[in-house]
Amino acid sequence: MDREHLLLEKWKLASALHQHTDNETWEKFRHFVGLNGVLLSVLVVVWSGTPSGFDKTKVLVSLLISFYGAIVSLVWAITQRRGQLYQRYRIAQAKQAERALQIDGAQVLDVYDKDLNEQQLIRMPTFGGLSTYALIFCLAILTVAIWALLIVWFLVGFQSR
Repeated sequence: MDREHLLLEKWKLASALHQHTDNETWEKFRHFVGLNGVLLSVLVVVWSGTPSGFDKTKVLVSLLISFYGAIVSLVWAITQRRGQLYQRYRIAQAKQAERALQIDGAQVLDVYDKDLNEQQLIRMPTFGGLSTYALIFCLAILTVAIWALLIVWFLVGFQSR
């Protein structure tokens, strides 16, 4: 097998891994959003089933749910960041192979050489210059913050009784 075939195989592998990582990201997104939704629903049920007020059992259950939600969301943020770094790595590998793979001195592949907006084939909406991966990471961090605020709220409410 000659150098060009090896470079093409490297490019194919990097592309396949890039696509696999992207699919994993969206699957994790669905699971973590779903789990956070279930935890929030359980928290609502705990507080809606009985008269208002801070009793020890409701607060303890709420603290446990909130603590678990914060841990789940932190794991989500960490795995999201890790996935984003893998995506960047795979794109860099594919770009490297594209630049090295030449026929008669001309680059023959340019799929990864430029991002979607640089290629000017289509315009992708941007959110303050943040990628989708960065937005999902921000959402994960936001859920960590919400769960942390709930923990503080339940602790303060419990201690004031």
